[in-house]
Amino acid sequence: MEIKDVVIVGSGYSGVCIAIKLKEAGLNNFTILEKEDELGGTWYINTYPGAACDVESHLYSFSFEPYDWSRTFPQQKELNVYIKHCINKYKLVPHAKVNSTVTSAVFNEQEGLWTVTTNNNEQIKTKILVTGAGALNDPAYPEIKGIESFEGTKFHSAIWNHSFDMKGKNVAVIGSGASAIQFVPELVPLVKTLYLFQRTPNWIMPKPDRPFKAWERKLLISMPLVRKIYRERLYWEKELRVVAFIKYPKLLKWVSKPVEKWVRKIVKDPALQKAMIPNYTMGCKRILLANTYYPAIIKENVKVISDGIDYVTPNSIVTKNGQEVPVDAIIYATGFKATKLLSTINIIGNHGKSLNDIWKENVEGYLGTTVAGFPNLFIMTGPNTGVGHTSMIHIIESQAKYVIEGIKYLLKNNVKSAVLKEEVQKDFNMYVQKKMKNTVWQSGGCVSWYQDDKGRNPILWPGYTVKFRKLTSKFDPNKYKLVTK
Repeated sequence: MEIKDVVIVGSGYSGVCIAIKLKEAGLNNFTILEKEDELGGTWYINTYPGAACDVESHLYSFSFEPYDWSRTFPQQKELNVYIKHCINKYKLVPHAKVNSTVTSAVFNEQEGLWTVTTNNNEQIKTKILVTGAGALNDPAYPEIKGIESFEGTKFHSAIWNHSFDMKGKNVAVIGSGASAIQFVPELVPLVKTLYLFQRTPNWIMPKPDRPFKAWERKLLISMPLVRKIYRERLYWEKELRVVAFIKYPKLLKWVSKPVEKWVRKIVKDPALQKAMIPNYTMGCKRILLANTYYPAIIKENVKVISDGIDYVTPNSIVTKNGQEVPVDAIIYATGFKATKLLSTINIIGNHGKSLNDIWKENVEGYLGTTVAGFPNLFIMTGPNTGVGHTSMIHIIESQAKYVIEGIKYLLKNNVKSAVLKEEVQKDFNMYVQKKMKNTVWQSGGCVSWYQDDKGRNPILWPGYTVKFRKLTSKFDPNKYKLVTK
């Protein structure tokens, strides 16, 4: 059995960033395991119509790998091209194995090695395990009575069925979140009727998206200083906004007024206005960006239903008020199991303890990167690393610096295992949850995918990303119990 220094799970932005930084550090004994048939992660998998990012192109790309973006906000196809560009430029393909779904990872305390098993029954031993699978990769499906009896077409927006012809069909969309606001406008001209089943409306703002002018592209790609200044401006504009999210949520009520006015200007029908305008503080759920959503839902062939679904028959959906809606297809726009992080992998650490079992109580770690009881394990975009105001790339690069320092320390000093001290994790999470209390995510009056079943928020970082970068700037071995050979 081959033994690696590092095994990386996933080939999205996180996995690619770690792999690039390993190569830069001269550490080439690593393997990337990817469950799909191609490398690329989220922006390879999600191909629903209208798929795009709500963070500006030059901020949603690695600071060390600039790109000649065609638009101010990147669309799925260009994002997929970008991540493939990074994979090819840094020669990561020879390190990768596709169609390799990691099913389990078990740490052997005597050996100081992880045994990683894939769906192909292949096993790889590795000193260090890095997960780059992220929180948004396991689609969430609602529990609806009778759904298994439905005889039409049904699929999740994250696993889009491109072979289904929607022309002239009655299509139900369940959910009205980030993906729905992008694909609904694309479907409206095709379908006979689109029934949008909405539980809670979202705050949606205009998206200042446009193609870059030719001279802008030339300037940004040929003059590194100009590009850096542009990127920094984007970063600080967003970073300053977090003040309202974490300290002064009342400011967001003021910001929501012009947004509400914008909605009313497009949506004239009073009943639809009421259905579209949230009654919770802006920012409690992720603020969405879209220009075409409201113009789409006011079309005659769109029906917004907020009554809730009671059950499904072989060819219809019945609402809780008894309305029967005949449909040919059901599309789930119901997001991901974000609070069930890494639940698809059976990760067993010290003393045979399962990460899934431990995280059933509370999903938590240290700097969203390491977890007490799990030696030589680094988690990218782990607990409380999410951001509701800026680019995840900033978080990913911050974590990558910490992880690479940790890996180098373990290898250089012949450390058999490094496991986070329990008191370090406990103190850190007391700090995080104390900071979380007064944020809009906890006090904004909504239930969101940021929260677990107990209303606790294990997803977001409750502060400035500048602070997160400072905390992850140096790997401190004193935070860990070290076992040397």
